[in-house]
Amino acid sequence: MIVQYVIGFCLFFAFSHGLSKDENKMVILEKRVKDLEDLATKLLRKVDLAERNIQSLLSENIQIKKELKYTSDQVQDLENQTIPMTDWSSSPRYTGYGSIKSLQNMKNLGQNHKNHSEKGRHLRQLEFHQFQQYTHSIMTKQRIGFTAVTTDHQTHMGINQSILFLNVIENVGNGLDPFTSVFKAPVSGLYIFSVSLVNHPGLEVRASIVKNGNPVVRIFSGDSTTYASGTSTIVLDLSINDDVWVRITDASDININGGAWSSFTGVLVS
Repeated sequence: MIVQYVIGFCLFFAFSHGLSKDENKMVILEKRVKDLEDLATKLLRKVDLAERNIQSLLSENIQIKKELKYTSDQVQDLENQTIPMTDWSSSPRYTGYGSIKSLQNMKNLGQNHKNHSEKGRHLRQLEFHQFQQYTHSIMTKQRIGFTAVTTDHQTHMGINQSILFLNVIENVGNGLDPFTSVFKAPVSGLYIFSVSLVNHPGLEVRASIVKNGNPVVRIFSGDSTTYASGTSTIVLDLSINDDVWVRITDASDININGGAWSSFTGVLVS
């Protein structure tokens, strides 16, 4: 009787242990299936984003092709507008013993035809040069812009000391030096710059936006009891490698508030 009990217990233990292993395998398998489903969902999202980016690029490419075709058609129309040649059939002919006047008329007609041909050639060259400049501006159009903000407080600053904006948020075109906060124009063009400075309570800030070492617009911020902000915005026509930055002017022992409260922004507009 005891033997029967022992055998029954052993069979029950073996059956229960095997079932527990199967259940564990099922749990692991279900987890792996769930992980694969999550991975597939992420991949589908990336594929959808890539398709939208491709569609946007295709649309931009189509627009550029349209602009190029329109410009090419305009140049072709100008080239087709040729200057009519002089009608020699209506001019006096030299018959071997004609008058000197007839010879002079023929000479003048020939010179007029030469002048018209030269004007037409110069016109076509000018229009083709303009077409090349236009297509070059389309194909090489650059996006340039930056925004940087202050990090730590800058205290006890002296006259002509540069204000640093070391937290660079955007620097498209890499025109802004992230260590000196000096912007160097990568291309010639019309730029907009804006500076906002926050003072410490009870202290004043007097600064300037500087182009190639020359102050072009001033910034003032000050309040006797609390923080205050001063802002200046300016449009500058820059040549390649022109420098623009912000520095202290008119006073010393200046304190600039950090923590992204003060900012320096610039962008190429045309």
